[in-house]
Amino acid sequence: MDHRLQRALERKNLVFIVGTGYSAAATGGEKHATWRGLIENGIAKAESLGSKPGWSDTVRGTLTYGFDENDMDSVLSAAASVVKELKRQGEYVYPKWLQETVGELTVVHPLLGKQLRALPFPLLTTNYDELLENNDRRGTDWTNPVAMQRLLAGADSRDVGHLHGRWSNPNSVIFSDRHYDALLASDAAQALQKAASSLKSLVYVGFGAGLDDPNFSQLIGWHRSQFIPSAVDHFRLCREDELETLRVAHANDQIIPISYGTNYSELPSFLEQFTLKKGEIELSGAGIARDVVGEAQVDFAQDMKGDSIIGDALDTVEDRPVAELIRPPVLLPVPHAEYIKAKAEKNSERIERLDPAEEVTGGDVLVLAAEENTGLTTALKWLTLEAANYLVGASPIYVSFGACKKRVGPLLEAVRSEAHSRQIIQHRVDQLPPYVLGLDNYSPFVDRLSDAVLEEVRDSDALLTIIGCVQGTEEEVVDRLERMGVRTRVRYLGKLSSADIREYARLASPGNHLEVAKQVTVMLQAENLARTPFTVSLLISVLVQGGKFAANASQTSILDDYIGLLLGRGDPHEDARFGLDQTAREALLSGLAQTFVEAGVGGMSELAVQTSFANTFDKFGWDESTAEVLKSFVDRRVLRRRGNHIEFARSSFLHIFAAKRATHDRAFRETLINRPLYYSAALTDYAALYRHDDDLLRRLRALLSVEAEHERSSVFEPLALADPRIEDLAANAAEGVSSHDQPSTSDSDVPLSVEKQPDWSDEFFDRADDVDLPPFPTVHEDEVPTSIQLLRTLELLSTVLRDSDQIEDLPLKREVLHEVLERWADTMDAIHDDASFVEFIGKLIVDLELVADDGSDHDEIFTEYSRAIPAAVVMSAVGGTLASRKLTKILDQIMSDRDNPASEESIIVACFFQYSLGEPGWPGRVMTLLHDRGNIWIIRNFFLNLLAYAYSEDQVDKADADDLLELCLMIVEHGSRYQDEPERRRHRDSVRRDIDERRLKARVRAGYSKPSADSLGSAD
Repeated sequence: MDHRLQRALERKNLVFIVGTGYSAAATGGEKHATWRGLIENGIAKAESLGSKPGWSDTVRGTLTYGFDENDMDSVLSAAASVVKELKRQGEYVYPKWLQETVGELTVVHPLLGKQLRALPFPLLTTNYDELLENNDRRGTDWTNPVAMQRLLAGADSRDVGHLHGRWSNPNSVIFSDRHYDALLASDAAQALQKAASSLKSLVYVGFGAGLDDPNFSQLIGWHRSQFIPSAVDHFRLCREDELETLRVAHANDQIIPISYGTNYSELPSFLEQFTLKKGEIELSGAGIARDVVGEAQVDFAQDMKGDSIIGDALDTVEDRPVAELIRPPVLLPVPHAEYIKAKAEKNSERIERLDPAEEVTGGDVLVLAAEENTGLTTALKWLTLEAANYLVGASPIYVSFGACKKRVGPLLEAVRSEAHSRQIIQHRVDQLPPYVLGLDNYSPFVDRLSDAVLEEVRDSDALLTIIGCVQGTEEEVVDRLERMGVRTRVRYLGKLSSADIREYARLASPGNHLEVAKQVTVMLQAENLARTPFTVSLLISVLVQGGKFAANASQTSILDDYIGLLLGRGDPHEDARFGLDQTAREALLSGLAQTFVEAGVGGMSELAVQTSFANTFDKFGWDESTAEVLKSFVDRRVLRRRGNHIEFARSSFLHIFAAKRATHDRAFRETLINRPLYYSAALTDYAALYRHDDDLLRRLRALLSVEAEHERSSVFEPLALADPRIEDLAANAAEGVSSHDQPSTSDSDVPLSVEKQPDWSDEFFDRADDVDLPPFPTVHEDEVPTSIQLLRTLELLSTVLRDSDQIEDLPLKREVLHEVLERWADTMDAIHDDASFVEFIGKLIVDLELVADDGSDHDEIFTEYSRAIPAAVVMSAVGGTLASRKLTKILDQIMSDRDNPASEESIIVACFFQYSLGEPGWPGRVMTLLHDRGNIWIIRNFFLNLLAYAYSEDQVDKADADDLLELCLMIVEHGSRYQDEPERRRHRDSVRRDIDERRLKARVRAGYSKPSADSLGSAD
């Protein structure tokens, strides 16, 4: 026997699939047992019933001149004709024909069938007949997925599974192309076949061209694409003279041809090798060989799937593989902070992420170090299962260090206990099969026990041991193991990147994963949350299940739902009559947040925290254990323990619970309002939760004290009209010319930045760390520069105005919005004129190497960046704090108010509002706002770039595309001087063609199909 087949037999994970060759042999060559014979009989049957003239000649012609049993198209074409004609004769003709042909086949040579039925493995067939069945092994088919699942599991079923149906259930028979379409469309049937292909060694018996049919060819192609290389071998039994031909035929498949001898008669004796003796095999209750390793891997995967947070957002989980619920961990050769630092430093040696699948293929011991609450357990389990799959014959076993109790043999005892509970071994003293061990939460600082466990790791029979530990202890672990002579590798669990987050979102919401991912990254940055699989998965679950992935969804409401899930919101097992529910937990944490704020600290001792809980219990007359409640909050990842110090797990948690307390305690609310910039994060959360506090809006408005008039910065500088001309931008882009090598946009007709640029938001996100910030500012609010103070004030006031959407005092809201628009324009001037900002710009253009070697363009680049960055800062802030569809009506009233007209600068900020909000029709509204505006820098050189990029990258609805193009053309025309109307029209047409050409190039880059003519804008 081939050594690969022998290895599969030792694992007991075989599934036999029987083809038409068996039926032909068992019946002594009965024609009805073959495709051609069945089709010929069907033609004769149809003729005897009076088939339509000429039909049989056409089909017979196919049989005579075009039929090829190796050409599935011709086979299915002929079969489809037969089925159609028989059904045309009457409703019962087709079922009766199946009974008279396939149903009446009789066994002439019983030996092979007897040998196949004796196999202690799941038995499948593509045959419609029931020749393999008897009282011991009955039949079922693909239309009964539950029965098919039971027989593949082998625990309580010895049925023969008919993959292509059986004659006694005519609706199950897969004979024509339409029948195959139905089989391929059956999610259950395809999932079962894929599961068997993934985990079991399939042994094909009696197959000719059958493996080329639509069902098997798709299954084989799927397996080939998903498992490179495959950890499970598949086999095709054949005669010796077929061996070389089939090796060539399956060279690109993961199927190994195996010769059973020179003649078909040798097959039964070959199969005898698979009929194992008692004592050599462990059988299930149904008499099927137990694939202990396979079962262990499946059970392990099922547990992981059950723990998946992403799974909560999905309709089905059971039939999905682990890869569709849990992403591979981010593995690094260095701690994450060092990895981020290397990315930020220009001259630092590049550090690459590691392939987690590769990391489990070598070495005896792998140490995985992770920061607390970053997903160590899930990562450890993923690596353990991956290693077991790679090693094929290994069971994955997961043990927590806390389960190691005994003084003698603590690790082995814990491993045996886990193996016994999962039925990997029947008795604790049984020999363990080959296994991969995942040892979680190991600590080197538990007296005696730590060393005893490591000594067992050294002497363990595990094929690979993966030790998970808290980052900071890994050096001690490695040092002890190496002193014991154990070779180790250390890997670090990294945080998720923007690309990782998109992949997590794709798992839960494939149709709009980009929107979901964008909202998650915004939340992670705005609320300073940890970029871990747990946090990201929970946020995605909140967004998908709550439908909150709109661009203007309240971040506070999303955070509130996120924390609610942490605290047990929606848990059907909780009953407030018998313990704390989510609402009670929120009350405790709100009181704790008030204690922290009033003490001016971000955390307190464990005793002080328990005292705060006790005070809340006394207020409500509750009788609960403060120690147990504290432990529960730490376990739920709402609070964290640093030694004997307790603090909120993230500073944003402190802010939202302080806000919740402020909604119930007016005195505490006054504490927050008295220092609005210091407690700005709590106040914005309060506004989003309370939503109708007009007094808060009035008092915050007072922060915008009227200043003396100041001179407008060059951000709003009027530009001279330019002669109409078009630069050859396509050539520049093709040559890879950087933006500072190209002509300034003030000298050209179309912005230069609409060619595909790097996603700077991704770059910024991936280079930033997620270390939690202090809960309150470390510098007194009066000591920060004026520009920063104005920026923070406007961010606070804009957010409160946006989220206080239930205030009924509309004149107040109009006045505040009008003033906020004006002051956002002032903020651009304040930033531009700030001395520290000027210094920052000088350093930035040097660090980014934006200036030519001779420095000739330094002043020009400095000027452009010193204007562009303040505009970008304000636009981003307006989009993130002010833009809301609930303010659009009031904004329209302000913009159309002739008695109190808006300034040109505030109109530009209103354009930022509309652009950021992105509501349908926004290009038309912006066009109205800018219709009479002059040719100024911020419109011509900043805003036009954004608009043209949005058009070229299809970032607007199709209905708005024409208006957006018209808006770009209008701005270009406002900045150009023309001798006459014909020149204006020629210039307009040239600019439009240029923009449309770049839009087409962007679509090609993005993989779009060729756009239709009307999708590129009107041809006026």
